[in-house]
Amino acid sequence: MQSNRYHRQTLLEGFTPSAQERLTASSVLIAGVGALGCASADLLARAGVGRIVLVDRDVVELTNLQRQVLYTEDDARRSLPKVDAAKERLASVNSSIRIDAWSDQLDGESIESYARGVDAIVDGLDNMEGRNLINEWCVRESIPYFYAAAVGWEGRAMSCVPGGACLRCVYPDAPSPGVLQTCDTAGVFGPVVVRAAAHAAGECIKWLAGMRDAVDCRLIAFDGRTGVTRAIGPHEKDPECVCCAQRNFEFLNAGRQSRTTVLCGRGSVQVLPVGAGGNEIRDRSRLVDALNYHGTFSVGQGGTIEGVLFSEIADTDSAARAHGKTTLGLVLFPDGRVIVQGTVDETRARKIVAKYIGV
Repeated sequence: MQSNRYHRQTLLEGFTPSAQERLTASSVLIAGVGALGCASADLLARAGVGRIVLVDRDVVELTNLQRQVLYTEDDARRSLPKVDAAKERLASVNSSIRIDAWSDQLDGESIESYARGVDAIVDGLDNMEGRNLINEWCVRESIPYFYAAAVGWEGRAMSCVPGGACLRCVYPDAPSPGVLQTCDTAGVFGPVVVRAAAHAAGECIKWLAGMRDAVDCRLIAFDGRTGVTRAIGPHEKDPECVCCAQRNFEFLNAGRQSRTTVLCGRGSVQVLPVGAGGNEIRDRSRLVDALNYHGTFSVGQGGTIEGVLFSEIADTDSAARAHGKTTLGLVLFPDGRVIVQGTVDETRARKIVAKYIGV
C-alpha cells in the first residue's frame, strides 16, 4: 500500500525507491504552523517524511482561514491550539508517519528539545528574531534551514545548507522595530504564501531524498501582484558572517533575544525587541497608518511624551475575551521599546509585539 501511495513521486527522474526510503527515515521540524507552516507541513506529510515536529504558540482564529490551509471554522470556534488542529488534519492525510506537536514558544531554551535529532528545519515563522534563532541552530548543528516568508503581495524563500550561505550572510543586521511589515499591518495574499512554502518544502524534500545537487540555494522572490518571480543571487558565504563564519550565536545564547519585564503594579509588560534601544524608528507615519486599522493610534505631543505612539488594540486572546476583556493598550517609544498594557503574560506580550510591530 505504501508503494502505491508514493508511486507518482518515485516515477520522477532521479527520485528512486531508495530516495523515498531516505525521505521516510527523515525528520523535520516545522517552526510555526501559520500560513507558511500549514502549506509546507501538508506537502511534507504527503511526500512521506517519516517524522514531522510541529511547534507553535498560537490558537486558530477566524482570520487565519483565508490562508492557513489546515484549519476549519470549527477549529476557530473552539480556539484550538494550531499544533493540535494541524496534527489531527495531517494524521488524516498520512497515518503512516509520526507527528509530534508542541504548543510552545520557540526560543533559545526550547529549541534544544524540539530540534534535537531532526534532519532539517522548515520556516513557518512570522518574525526575524525566530528566524535568526533557527538559522543559528542549523549552522551549529550542520543541518539545512529552509527559509520562507510572505507579507503583502511578496513571498521569499531560500535554502541555507551546510557549507553555503546562511540567513545572516544575506540579512546581516536585525531591523529596527516597526521597519518590517506584518500580515496584520500589510495584509497577505494567500497564493503567494503557498508559493513560498512550496518552494521551501520542495527543496527540503530534495535534500532529504539525497538529491542535494538539485537544491536551489538562491534567494527567490515571488510577486503575487505582477506574477514575476526573481532569483536573487546565488549568495556566497560571507567570510565575515557573524553566524556561520565567526560562529557567534547571539540569538541562541540569548544576547539578541527580545527582553521582557513585567511592570509591577501596572498590569503591563515592557518588551525590548531586538534592534530596539537607541535606533529611532523610521517611517513612523506608515506605521501609524497601518496600526490605525486595528485601533486608534496617536502621537504624543505637548503634555505627553513627544513622539511616543499610544493606542488601544483588539485583544484576540480567547481567554481574555471570555472574561469581557477586548482591548489592550500599546505604547511604542521612539527607540523601539514597547509597553503592552492589560496583561502580565510575557509570552502573550511578545506575541502582540510581533503581530503588530513586526520584530
